[in-house]
Amino acid sequence: MKIYIVTEGNYSDYHIISIHSDKTKAEEVAKSFLGGVEEWELNDENFISKLSETIFDVDMTEEGVVTKVTKVKKQVFDAIDEFAFDNAITGWVASYKGTHEGEEVYKISMYVFAKDEKHAIKLVNEKRLFLISNNMFKKDKNNK
Repeated sequence: MKIYIVTEGNYSDYHIISIHSDKTKAEEVAKSFLGGVEEWELNDENFISKLSETIFDVDMTEEGVVTKVTKVKKQVFDAIDEFAFDNAITGWVASYKGTHEGEEVYKISMYVFAKDEKHAIKLVNEKRLFLISNNMFKKDKNNK
């Protein structure tokens, strides 16, 4: 059986948006995300390998200080946290005001699929740099 995977990004920002059994539906989703469609055989070992990466929850300050790295679960072999899985798939990022070493700081929080903790931090740092360079690191509703 063939499945169609909608992907987005390059290199370490490469991620899965959605998985479909219908090629037309996958192409519609890819168009809305400006992503691509990959065709896979359902029993393909490479596909299973990608899905067996661990989901990490990473918090990072605007300056790049990691304030939290938590291994959520391996999504294929363990029971999964649906919130973490959905947000890792979509690349969702939250921005919020928190504390670090007793001071108020702005942080981002992101769930990512990664091979290990170091890889997870690298992915979130790249997203942080992208947000900063595009003036998208929101500090509050007015971006202040």
